[in-house]
Amino acid sequence: MLKTQTRRVLAFALSLLLACAPLAEPAWAQAQEYPDLPTEDVADVEGRAADDSSPQAQDVDATPVEDEEQVGPIELAPVEDLVGEEETTDGQVLEVTSDAGDGMVADDGASDALTLDESEEAAADTIEVLSTDAAGVPEDGAVHPVAQAQDNPAELRSRVRLVGGTWQAWGQKGATLTLGDGSAALSGVALRLASSKTAGGIRYRVHVGNKGWLDWKSGPSGAGSAAQDIQAVRMELTGEVAQTHDLWYRVKTSGKGWMGWTKNGLLAGTEGLGRALTALQVRVLTKDATHPAMGKAYADAGLTGRAHVQSVGWRAAKHGYSVTLGTTGRGLRLESLTLDRPTNGDLTGSIVYQAHVQGIGWQKSVKNGKVAGTVGRGLRVEALRVKLTGGLAKRYDVWYRLHVQRVGWMGWTKNGESAGTEGMSLGVEAVQVALVAKGSEQPASKVKSDVSTAFLSVGGARYRSQVGGSWQGWRSGGATSGSTGRSLRVQAVRADGGLACRIKSADGGWSGWAKAGATARAANDKAEALKFKLVGTASSYMDVWYRAHVSGLGWLGWTKNGATAGSDGLGLRLEAFQVKILPKGSAAPGSTTLSRAFVVSGDSALDAILNTIYLRTGTSGVSSLRRAHDYLAGPTFRYIRQNVWPAGDWRVWSKEYAKEFWNNKGGNCYRYASIACWLAIGMGFDANVYCGQLNTTSAGLSPHGWVEVHYGGTTYVVDPELQQNLPIRDFFWNLYSTAPVIYYTPQGQELV
Repeated sequence: MLKTQTRRVLAFALSLLLACAPLAEPAWAQAQEYPDLPTEDVADVEGRAADDSSPQAQDVDATPVEDEEQVGPIELAPVEDLVGEEETTDGQVLEVTSDAGDGMVADDGASDALTLDESEEAAADTIEVLSTDAAGVPEDGAVHPVAQAQDNPAELRSRVRLVGGTWQAWGQKGATLTLGDGSAALSGVALRLASSKTAGGIRYRVHVGNKGWLDWKSGPSGAGSAAQDIQAVRMELTGEVAQTHDLWYRVKTSGKGWMGWTKNGLLAGTEGLGRALTALQVRVLTKDATHPAMGKAYADAGLTGRAHVQSVGWRAAKHGYSVTLGTTGRGLRLESLTLDRPTNGDLTGSIVYQAHVQGIGWQKSVKNGKVAGTVGRGLRVEALRVKLTGGLAKRYDVWYRLHVQRVGWMGWTKNGESAGTEGMSLGVEAVQVALVAKGSEQPASKVKSDVSTAFLSVGGARYRSQVGGSWQGWRSGGATSGSTGRSLRVQAVRADGGLACRIKSADGGWSGWAKAGATARAANDKAEALKFKLVGTASSYMDVWYRAHVSGLGWLGWTKNGATAGSDGLGLRLEAFQVKILPKGSAAPGSTTLSRAFVVSGDSALDAILNTIYLRTGTSGVSSLRRAHDYLAGPTFRYIRQNVWPAGDWRVWSKEYAKEFWNNKGGNCYRYASIACWLAIGMGFDANVYCGQLNTTSAGLSPHGWVEVHYGGTTYVVDPELQQNLPIRDFFWNLYSTAPVIYYTPQGQELV
């Protein structure tokens, strides 16, 4: 009893001294650093705004109030924190004790509802004055400074339950409470307003294990689940007391220590990280009292995402405020994915996403962990849209970018805009998604984007033609525009969706390039050829292939990227065309042989014949000439004896001889040589018909015609007529000295 009286006398004396001295800013009210959760648990986006962009951010005035007349709480700390010896400001050691027992009561397990035994309340001790430094500031920075007025006190009572245990007794009363000792996980907490001159109460809720957020509880009823640990809390004052006081709190999590302070119903703790609460500190402060600085009180797992990858299947889930799903550098397509919203109980809304899939197009949107894309069908995702709704959309922007086959990392976009490619047959390989504070700039990235644009589309590429004075409908994807078998000429062409076109008139030159739906028209409405090209960034990653249908020849070969399709100078009708867009470097949609019918001899009839043969043989080098030689010497044509020998310049008579050969399906050696020579010239060779002699066994030297090709400084002999008559020998591309027969000049001299 003497000790108690002495203690009260000293306390009274100290309170008089403190009432006369100005208060310095308490140490705990100054800016503090609290341990953050590791980056592997809460993956902040590079370049993300500081704590004010976190889910806990609020407009809070953290400036300490220094007016010594402000009202503070009477009770400062639980007695258990003060048992032992403390030193007064004058160096005197005080012995601080507690008369409270352990207060443990049995828990029958029937209900989480609690009753407060009055004997327990009487046993709970409080302390009125703390040991202070010379400035009147508590030495323990974890408690509120001494109040100068006691006209509006508010005190709490609390008790806890450990995982697998029973409820402990109501053991603490005060304006500052510590629940739990930090050594074991809490499974239940109970708080009630023990005393206040203002009407009101307290309510609280907890986030438990895999059950999520439980319902709000009030007073001593208690919140939690006996078998699962608490991972986060929210608590607030209610009624009139909430108008005059703030409820401040912070939590200690398993293995990570104390987190920052927060107040009045905001989130404290973690969600989705498996971190149990092992202790909780609560303070009731008048609104005008000095208060702790708001800290990082809450963290969750951020986004949760999974990717289904070609040849791999579902990969492990990724968590964080920036997640990368899929693979890079392995050439594996992303086939489907899931995205789930942050487990932030403070926010409403969903994360909504939509995939563009090979052969399907844009699927319906899904949300919150549902599958976008396909599984087990081997179809690539080609593009993606992601957006937030509700409270999530008010607090965050969702940014995302895609790693695309043959392109690499594309640029960032956000909030529902399209990312990836459309109509380009390119697969997504990886996706990076990030949540950042509303209005923040795009995330910084260690791996820079390979292209700045977020979305490339030729899915809208289309074309149309005017035939017979009427415009046909828009076509795309290789569909035919124009007509075949009707002898109608294309008059004009339009292109849109990243395509540009121009057209060549049979009576004039080329039109200008037309795009975005503009018209490219042939002079006098007589088109004979056209060209297409891609405009914009897509041209770096895609090829536009096209082919033309012309009169007398039919479908010509495919060509691409601005080359001529149709007839060039022959005046043949352009009757129809097809257009396809493929990834750059892809194989042509079909044969590329003779995409452009062109002038060779200047004789339109002969040139039409030559171009018809070129459709079969091509026009590229010796191999094409070999195919032409074999075609002429084959079964389609036959030798026809004609005892008439040409005279004069071969350029004069060879055109007619070549046409006779085609029309008659054969002829003598001069007619074989004539058409073969013009075919070689059209292929770019320096060639001529040679009229000389052969040594025959029956008649000696006999007139004969063949083709000479001058190539690389050497003269080669091509003789399709002898090939037709003597198929066991090769009469293509021989030197005179090594040919199967001996060739002679008209004068009978051997050619070597």
